[in-house]
Amino acid sequence: KKNVTILMDDGAHKPPTKAGIVNAYKRLVKESKEGDVAFCHYSGHGGRLPDDNGDEEDGYDETLIPVDYDKKRTNSRRRLTQNISPPPARGRDHDMSHGLLS
Repeated sequence: KKNVTILMDDGAHKPPTKAGIVNAYKRLVKESKEGDVAFCHYSGHGGRLPDDNGDEEDGYDETLIPVDYDKKRTNSRRRLTQNISPPPARGRDHDMSHGLLS
C-alpha cells in the first residue's frame, strides 16, 4: 500500500482537489523508474473545453473536475500535463488521453 495513492472525498482520504490531483501525478512521475507500470483510475465528473491548439478531432479538450472546481479556474489536461515535469522517462507509459483537470 505504500505505492498506492487514493484521493477520495469520503473523509478518510485526502480529497481529490486540483492541488491533490496535480501533486499525486507529480509524485508518480518523480518516484517512477524505467520499467515501472503505473495504473491511474478516475471515477468522477468530467467536462470539456474548446480545444486550444487544434489537436482534437471533435474540437474539445476533455477535463476532470476536482471537488474544489468552483474555487479554481478551469484547466485543460494539456495545461495540467505541462505542469508535471519532468516528462516520464523513456519506457514509461504516460497516457493522459482522457483529459485531466478542470
